[in-house]
Parts: sequence; structure tokens; C-alpha cells
Amino acid sequence: MRLFAISLFALTACATPKASGDAATAAPVVAAADGAKATGCAGCAKGKAGGSAWCDGCGVGYVNGAKTKCKACYLGKTSDKPVWCDSCKKGYIAGKATPCKACFEHRANKGAACAEHAN
Repeated sequence: MRLFAISLFALTACATPKASGDAATAAPVVAAADGAKATGCAGCAKGKAGGSAWCDGCGVGYVNGAKTKCKACYLGKTSDKPVWCDSCKKGYIAGKATPCKACFEHRANKGAACAEHAN
């Protein structure tokens, strides 16, 4: 019974809203202009301000202020390494997208487009 009471206290203490002195550390939830929730987290704030950041908590990223929901595409747009996204069927080399997987593979390995797009 004692263990149950301690567990219940810990659970309610974590779920209880913070005191007014801690309000500055809590992330406010406000309605964003696009209807989505804005949590005030640092990653989203940086991205919305025009920077590039990924927010694991919200599951979104921003590249130069543009929102993306695909983490692989975010990594491709912001990384110097070649990244292929199977979900979106796009590859990124030095931040530039290509929808042709053969071109992506050739450019990633040899620096040239595939035979079909070499012209």
C-alpha cells in the first residue's frame, strides 16, 4: 500500500501544472496561423524564424523557414552527404533534390547524371 501511495504521489506531482514561478520554463501552447499547434519549443522557433532545425517532439523540420514533415528529406536538404528518401522518392546531394534514383546514385558515386539524363 505504501508503494502504491508513493507511486500515485509521483504520478500526480508530474501531472500537476507548474507553479507560477516556473511559468517561464513551461512551453506555452498557442494556435499557430496555419491552424497547427505551436509549442514554443526551441527547434520550431528557430525554424519558423527562418533557420534550419528538426524538432523530434513535434515531428517536423524547417529548412530556411520552410516546413517539412519528412526527416529524411530534412537531412538531405541540410546535410553535405547524399541522402535518398524512399518515402518521397527524392534524393539530395549537397541540398539539391533529384527525383531520379539513377541520377542520384551516379552523382553520389561518380559526380555525373545517369545515362538517360546526361544530355
